[in-house]
Amino acid sequence: MGAAIDPRNDTSRRSLRAAAACIVVLVALVHGRTLLGDFGWTFDDARFIVNNPHVTAPQSWTAFFTDMRTTDPLSPTGIVRPLRTLEFALDASLFGLSPTAFRAHTLLWFACGAIGVLLLLREILCDVRSAWVGAALWAMHPMQTEVADWASSRGDAACGALTVFAVWAAVRSRACEPRSARRWLAASLGLGALAVLYKETGVVVPLLVVIAWSAVRSDGRETTVLRRIRDAWPWMAVAAGYLVYRSAVQVGATSHVTAYVPGGSVAGTFATMFRGFGAYLLETVFPARPAVDWYLPASQRLLEPGAIFWLAAHLSLLIFGWTRMRRAQPIGAAVLWFYAALLPVANWPFYLGIPTAERFLHVALFGFVLAVGVAVRRHRALAWPAGLAIACCAVLSFVRAADWRDDTTLWPATAAKVDSPRAHSYLAAELRKDGFARLSAARSVAPGADRQRAEADALRVLAEAATHADTSIKIWQAIEGTADPKTQVLFEPCVNAANIHVLLGQPYVALRYADEAIRIGEDLAPHPHYNRALALLDLGRGEAAVPSLERALELGF
Repeated sequence: MGAAIDPRNDTSRRSLRAAAACIVVLVALVHGRTLLGDFGWTFDDARFIVNNPHVTAPQSWTAFFTDMRTTDPLSPTGIVRPLRTLEFALDASLFGLSPTAFRAHTLLWFACGAIGVLLLLREILCDVRSAWVGAALWAMHPMQTEVADWASSRGDAACGALTVFAVWAAVRSRACEPRSARRWLAASLGLGALAVLYKETGVVVPLLVVIAWSAVRSDGRETTVLRRIRDAWPWMAVAAGYLVYRSAVQVGATSHVTAYVPGGSVAGTFATMFRGFGAYLLETVFPARPAVDWYLPASQRLLEPGAIFWLAAHLSLLIFGWTRMRRAQPIGAAVLWFYAALLPVANWPFYLGIPTAERFLHVALFGFVLAVGVAVRRHRALAWPAGLAIACCAVLSFVRAADWRDDTTLWPATAAKVDSPRAHSYLAAELRKDGFARLSAARSVAPGADRQRAEADALRVLAEAATHADTSIKIWQAIEGTADPKTQVLFEPCVNAANIHVLLGQPYVALRYADEAIRIGEDLAPHPHYNRALALLDLGRGEAAVPSLERALELGF
């Protein structure tokens, strides 16, 4: 027996198709600019795609499912995303290393996710108009730009689309006759299994299924939450199977790169989590122009005013959501969905080392737009303000998409908004290259005033580079909550800092940073050993520099 549909608002499938087509057009108009010829590779595209030999020249197609070093040869720790890497290899085989093709494929997944949101909202709300408002807001929300406009965010886009479709099929399985229900059940389980193979966050599908069921009374009878949880056992079995598979194939710890505890303690981690979830709420409701991988300063203890405030706010919302969900009210499902979708990135019990990132909101935003859809369905006069909000979000997303042209546009824009350690590390590396080029050019000028001015200008650029490198290192140290960090993300800024201070004629500082890079990753690259040798030579310790030079040569300098 299907969910009750109001014929005045949902008269035919034609209106649903028109709504879906409109969503696709919106996505194309706002995010399609990233398919222009001047948009290239960005962020981690070099690691995952361009410089990944398993993508550019795969030796075995089955290895994507058995050898997780194929995902990220540089740092495979904790990443299990075989279908994403397989798709990258297929794209490279079909289109070569074309940024446009890779971006288009990711954007296609994003558009599919928007259609899935529309279908699920329509199933819950029984109204195409309010469902369209919610789906359009989901697709145009500025916090979606990273997923829609970054080629390497394929895992987020595909996992998000498959997650929403899996939940939609699960809802349909309870609204059909037994024979059809079995087909919908099989489809939902298959989609859920595919979702986790694109990205680990798909493991929350069982929980999202239970939450979505609570918003739909398909049989006209009250069903307890416990009964819904029990009925979700097939999805739990799929999630459990994935976790078994993951434990068998993953490389190293569960966390990406190197696991560490934000804030330096479990208490600090929870306090950071409460503040991070609060930031997600603020960015969801008031989406200013966000920045990639925006980071929070980690809390060192639980009893901080900000952490206590957000803990009280989250508990209030969760209690509200739980009581409404028990009454099968969609607004309760909206609240609980938002929080449930963020559980995999909460940094406990598995530590990601990233307090916040805008792509983590990709699936969670469905909870927000469901609440908007509920409001529009109940109060038709809200449709116009919601439409204005969609238009404003579309403009913000269109502007933000330009940041994703390449690294030269992304990281300066990010650094202008937030203290992102990745942004400061990138700027340090670029300014180091610029400063080195200026210094080399200055030394080719005849001695005199012109040479002095050129050298002073080069040293000014190098000093700015040193500031960015130091800032990146300090932010990472603050996130980890220790002055003796172990995470490999510090390796690059330490290497840059060592070389910069060599060029600035500060060998003692250079030696300290080179030793720090070697402590973090002695065999990761030859550069810290070479920088160490240069610093020792500047200090007149040529004999001590020889082993560092030899080690640099051993590592392929």
